[in-house]
Amino acid sequence: MTKLNAGLLGLLIGKVGNVVIVNRKKTTYVRSMPNYTNTKWTDKQLQVRKRFAIVSEFCQQHKLQVIFPIWNLLPGNSSGYNLFLGTNIKAFDSEGKIMDMSLLKFSQGSLPGLYQVKVTKQQEAVEINWFNDVGASSVRLKDNLWYMAVVDSQVTGPYQTGLTRGMQGGVFTLSNPATSAIYAFFGASDKNSYSPDRYLEF
Repeated sequence: MTKLNAGLLGLLIGKVGNVVIVNRKKTTYVRSMPNYTNTKWTDKQLQVRKRFAIVSEFCQQHKLQVIFPIWNLLPGNSSGYNLFLGTNIKAFDSEGKIMDMSLLKFSQGSLPGLYQVKVTKQQEAVEINWFNDVGASSVRLKDNLWYMAVVDSQVTGPYQTGLTRGMQGGVFTLSNPATSAIYAFFGASDKNSYSPDRYLEF
């Protein structure tokens, strides 16, 4: 992979001839296209490709709402997409099926997460309570509580709850009454940082 300092290629992205141009944060890279042969794939290789294709489709579903606004904020040279894929592929078995919904991660970041959480579903709403660190700053107390909703093994969101860290709890209405679990996390009021999420079943 070749690293470039912007210039004309900094305006391009995608396939150009036998190379691919990729922009990661403020750096542009050029890499050669993979050279696939006509050699027959082994069963294991086909299985790996099938699993990767399924996970890639899963990532695409959350690209705009989750990866771009949350995972692209994470430090390092890897793109938010690659970080999201690398983290969540571990939740899929060799057949491409999700082994355990709690293994999925939709938020990551440097903010403190939720501690000693209790949740209770009340028809179309959820009551949630948590404890804050006694040393939490006044800025952190303004962090907003967000969640991803699980309905029939499908995950949608993120949705705002209207609650803040300083409230240490409250009641919010679910986006879908059929929600069976949520991934709850905090986001800074300026949306420039987030916390790891917590998987919570009802």
